[in-house]
Amino acid sequence: MSYKIGQLRRSSLNNYETTYAGTIEYINYYDNLYSQDSNIIVRDSAFKLSMPLQKDTTYYLKFKLTSYNANFKVALCNSEDKTKKMYIKKIYATYGDVCELVFTPNDDIYDIIIIERVRRTANELNSSSYNVDRNSIELKSLINVILNLPAPYLKQIGLQGPPGLLFSLNGEEMRIGKTGIYEVEGINIYQLSFVIRNSSPIPYEDNLDYFILDFYY
Repeated sequence: MSYKIGQLRRSSLNNYETTYAGTIEYINYYDNLYSQDSNIIVRDSAFKLSMPLQKDTTYYLKFKLTSYNANFKVALCNSEDKTKKMYIKKIYATYGDVCELVFTPNDDIYDIIIIERVRRTANELNSSSYNVDRNSIELKSLINVILNLPAPYLKQIGLQGPPGLLFSLNGEEMRIGKTGIYEVEGINIYQLSFVIRNSSPIPYEDNLDYFILDFYY
């Protein structure tokens, strides 16, 4: 069986993302599940979404921290059944850091995004978690570029782009390393999305990242 070869450049498509159409409310999220002691209330920052996230849709989330340094986890939750959670990333951040992540929900009824501090003691259980710059919150759904290619999945890819370019492969967050090259083979690649911004010190004409995707299908 012979493979066919193709190429996709960033300029080949007009759009790589869609801004979340609902409203995002910044809240403190209360969760008593950490302890059987009813006197302990866990308080974490969270984003309440007016429309649930969609199953198998890849999203990009960005926010800026305005409080202290610590480990925290980002999780999805259902407001009606708070036992239903999906943990998507663990991050160590310092004051003022801008946090970015790409994730794909495994269910379509998550309507809360929690910034959950990693706690180890009872005092930490009773403390607040993070403060977030509310003007910094961005939530977008990413377009699966394979839907614009001539095959339902790819057999092998070679990707060139600026180091740090953020993308999603089969729903998992990825970044291009220092070499500016990413290659993968041996799996069926059915989802591939890119976060297009200016992550490189190299000045491009339109101030946005480039990439070149060579693929076999």
